[in-house]
Amino acid sequence: QLDDIKLEINEEVKQYKEKIDEYKKTHKSKLDDPINFGSPTQLAELFYDILGWDNGDKKNPRGTGKDELKVLAKSYRLAELLQEYRKLDKLMSAFLITLPQEVRKTTGKIHTNFNPIGAKTGRMSSSSPNLQQIPSHNTEIRKMFTVPEGYCMFGGDFSGQEVRLMADLCGDENMIKSYIEGKDLYSTIASLAFDKTYEECCEFAADGSKNPKEYKERRSQAKSIVLGLNYGRGIASIAEQINKSTEEAQEIQDKVFKSFPGIPKFIEDSQEFAREYGYVEDRWGRKRRLPDMLLPKIDVVVEDVTKLPNYNPLMDIDDEDLTYVDDETWYYFVDKINDCKWYSQKKKVYEEAASMGYKIVDNSKVVADAERQCVNSRIQGSAGTQTKIALVKIFNNKEFRELGGRIILIIHDEIICQCPIQNIKRCSEILADTMSNAIPDCKIPFPVDIETSIRWYGKSYDPDELIELYDNGKLDTKENLY
Repeated sequence: QLDDIKLEINEEVKQYKEKIDEYKKTHKSKLDDPINFGSPTQLAELFYDILGWDNGDKKNPRGTGKDELKVLAKSYRLAELLQEYRKLDKLMSAFLITLPQEVRKTTGKIHTNFNPIGAKTGRMSSSSPNLQQIPSHNTEIRKMFTVPEGYCMFGGDFSGQEVRLMADLCGDENMIKSYIEGKDLYSTIASLAFDKTYEECCEFAADGSKNPKEYKERRSQAKSIVLGLNYGRGIASIAEQINKSTEEAQEIQDKVFKSFPGIPKFIEDSQEFAREYGYVEDRWGRKRRLPDMLLPKIDVVVEDVTKLPNYNPLMDIDDEDLTYVDDETWYYFVDKINDCKWYSQKKKVYEEAASMGYKIVDNSKVVADAERQCVNSRIQGSAGTQTKIALVKIFNNKEFRELGGRIILIIHDEIICQCPIQNIKRCSEILADTMSNAIPDCKIPFPVDIETSIRWYGKSYDPDELIELYDNGKLDTKENLY
């Protein structure tokens, strides 16, 4: 695929040969022949100096990175091909070339290292190599992974784990009721937010047929709002995602908050707790430290003691009292900054403070970042803990181990195992039941989807079908590989 893309790129470049040659006559060019498309310098020269392209970014008008290439790809075939080239080249270097080198000679297998608290939110991380970053969008790479002869691979995936945990943590009655009744939460939210029936906000009708496009759009918008809140996205980011104006997105979010009052209260309570203690907790009390929540959004500190109004040359400049900012001075500058609407106004206040030996520190960005992490840390932290509880219970399940069941990989909310093919029915039942009941005291059901295959992301089998094929010697372990 990479070779084919290279040929296409070279063919596309041929149409610019005259322009390139003309440019080289009058300029000292850094272009190689053939052009090195891995060089940002050469790409910038080709795009902007020779071809006169415009990426629309005033801050980075000569950029050749991912974002700039994405914009240029909308107008130019060459940029589109280079996008594809970079994706494939990254897959080659990061996975296809390096992963086979990770196979241990002693076992013939790849072994990763798991750090149970590797992620700040409490989820496991994987390293040397990182098997959690094997891309799912490129199924060929995952199909490289298989199990020993006579075994099958099966994975349990929590369905909507984080959103269900959000409902559990915020205790909103409407969210909990939706899950208990077996309804789709996003459709329920969309129904209340858009004042439509539940059925008018479902992607599929009761008979399995597809509903009109606008039904699906309502559900998608409600989902983006909820997940946006989950991941700490601002309203501008959510608006962009649902292709609405900021005002329209805010209006939808306000309706969601009104219909599900437990959500805004959960957000507010999480942030207030963090402001007081500097951390938040997941469902089981695991802490995520957020020290930036303790910072004032605007602070005033001493920068130059020699300029302080009360400075005396005979004073000891190391005296701690000199670094203390009295309340009157602190509030004077903070109030002044808060009253400013424009940066030009703020600049004058900064200069006034500097002339008196003070420095105004704007912590608003780091505080806002910490505020966004409050909710996500609690939900994602709870998801990580729930998965770990399930892992321990599966590992300690005597029947599962006696049947040859083994955990082989964890990817966030998915647990992948292997077992002898003859035992797949019972082993997959134990996996699904254990994961679903990892939280015994929870009102909300946690359904688990089970996939069975021989290769990771290979053909999915029904357990009975798989056993029959294996018993009759008709199982093709390379089926659907390419």
